[in-house]
Amino acid sequence: MTKAASRLQLSQPTMSESLRRLRVHYDDELLSRRGNSYVLTPLAERLTSQLPELLSSVSRVLDVRLAYDPLHTERVFSLVASDAHQVTFGRTLAELMAREAPRSVLRLHHSTEQFIAQPDVVLRGVDALMLPQELLSGMPHIDLYSDAWVCVVSEDGPYGEELSLDEMRRAAWVLPYVRSSSASSLHAQFRGAGIRPHAAIVIENFVTLPALIAGSERIGIGPRRALETMHGSGIRTAHSPFDLGTVMESLWWHPMHERDAGHIWFRSAVARAAREAVD
Repeated sequence: MTKAASRLQLSQPTMSESLRRLRVHYDDELLSRRGNSYVLTPLAERLTSQLPELLSSVSRVLDVRLAYDPLHTERVFSLVASDAHQVTFGRTLAELMAREAPRSVLRLHHSTEQFIAQPDVVLRGVDALMLPQELLSGMPHIDLYSDAWVCVVSEDGPYGEELSLDEMRRAAWVLPYVRSSSASSLHAQFRGAGIRPHAAIVIENFVTLPALIAGSERIGIGPRRALETMHGSGIRTAHSPFDLGTVMESLWWHPMHERDAGHIWFRSAVARAAREAVD
């Protein structure tokens, strides 16, 4: 209680009185003693899970201005993106925000299967989600840039500059997680070439590809912009005998952010950073 009071610039008795009032209101201890420490009660755990959305809403209310001033805002902008985006696009966005909103904070969350499975829930607690256009619908979004799928193999592996269809059929693959194979243009390209790749490993982290591919006969696949940054780490690109297609990366947000002046600026910043990253 003393540490919490210090962080909120309150006295310890004031913090204790606040806890007492919350306990009366919820008719629950909220904090219960276990040995020499305290733990949250089940009700407190549920309340804690709702706090990010609540605090985000409060922050937006307090940050409303007639004219949004990014130069002086201390707002935290949260963006869910894959590690591939964070490697290739995150730095460009961070540099743009450093120029235009130097007191703001960019908080990057790594997108996982859980994020993708419940985007409507996720988007209530963050500012935006970067996700391929084909994997989400029903939410406002803007298209940012397209990227090409490419194959990667071990530098000292058995493959030449161009893979054969037979090699691709026999290989063990390292494939990215997608929400639905039937909705993935990448899987559609494989089917069109008569290939059903054996997914020996399914990943959510593209930066792990070098460790999973180097020194093996596995074939990996990922977005070209991210994989080009990994050359020299034991892997190289190999041409596919058919077009693997492209992926359109888009920025998605919840409708509740639509008219938020700060969020409008952030969306514009993301779009401009995307153009810079592509150019």
